[in-house]
Amino acid sequence: MIKIVINDCFGGYGLSAEALLMLMKMKSKGLTTQSIKDYYGAKTTNPGWKEHWLEEMKKCPKIEGYFYRYGQLMDDNYNSNPCVYSFTGDRDHPDLVKVVEELGSKKASGEHAQLKVVAIPDGVKWEIEEYDGSESVHEKHRSWS
Repeated sequence: MIKIVINDCFGGYGLSAEALLMLMKMKSKGLTTQSIKDYYGAKTTNPGWKEHWLEEMKKCPKIEGYFYRYGQLMDDNYNSNPCVYSFTGDRDHPDLVKVVEELGSKKASGEHAQLKVVAIPDGVKWEIEEYDGSESVHEKHRSWS
C-alpha cells in the first residue's frame, strides 16, 4: 500500500509547528530552508528588512527556539539572517506519513488544515485533486481539452 497525506477539510494543506519540528529532528530530506529575505523576496528589498521581520517574528508564538507563522517555522537566530523552514517533500514521503500518523491529525495539522493519511494500492499512478483546500486522491488518467 502507498500512504499519502492529504488535507481533509476546506482551508488548505499545512503542517503544524510541532510537525515541522519533528521533521527537523528526524533530519528529513523533505525539509527545506531559505533565508527570510529570499523567502519574502521583493517585500524585503528595503535596507531595514531584517529589523522589520525580527519585529514581526516577535508577534508570533515561539516554540523551542523558533517562531511559527503562516505554516512555517522561522529561526530566531538574531546574529545572522533568520531562516524559514518548510516541508517540500512529496505527499507520500515516508517521514511526512510517519509524522502525521504518530502525532495524529489534530497535532500534525496547520491552522487551516485537517491532515489525513490515505492508503491506496501499490502501483497506482495517483494525483491529488483539490477544491477550496479540501483534497482527495485520484488515479491518474488521460484528458484532453
